[in-house]
Amino acid sequence: MEIGKGTLPTFTYGASLGLTWRDFDFSLLLQGVGNHQVYYNNQAFRFVTVMGQSLIKDITDNAWTPENPYNSKYPILRNNSNAKNNIASDAFVHNAAYLRCKNIQLGYTVPRNITKKVYISNLKIYASIDNLFTITKFPGLDPEVGADVGYPAVRQYSLGINLTF
Repeated sequence: MEIGKGTLPTFTYGASLGLTWRDFDFSLLLQGVGNHQVYYNNQAFRFVTVMGQSLIKDITDNAWTPENPYNSKYPILRNNSNAKNNIASDAFVHNAAYLRCKNIQLGYTVPRNITKKVYISNLKIYASIDNLFTITKFPGLDPEVGADVGYPAVRQYSLGINLTF
């Protein structure tokens, strides 16, 4: 029986916004996907804690225990190999839908009457942030990567100067 809705998201979207006021400019780029079912295999094979493997917090907090037999999301944790803990299940299918702020930037262009005194045609100073936030319920590190282990999206802060003579 097939689980999920295929390997592609139902829809992909994005939006960009640009505003200018006097000598200031602001831009924002958002992007995301909706209704993207992913079999999260990193999670599926992490119920055995052998050879120094680490477990994500969601698994340790919600695994079956004798004290919590009915409200658990995941099977019992074991410290040795057990094939029953590695059976494919729809418990590992997650919606990897997300909304991410890919870039946000604020800039200031120094007025021409000031820059021309030092023989500069254009001078813009700006600050920028990449991957400011991601809104998702996906338990992995990055919903854009999906089922692969991957790494979290790197947040990058930049300061810059655009200078034209």
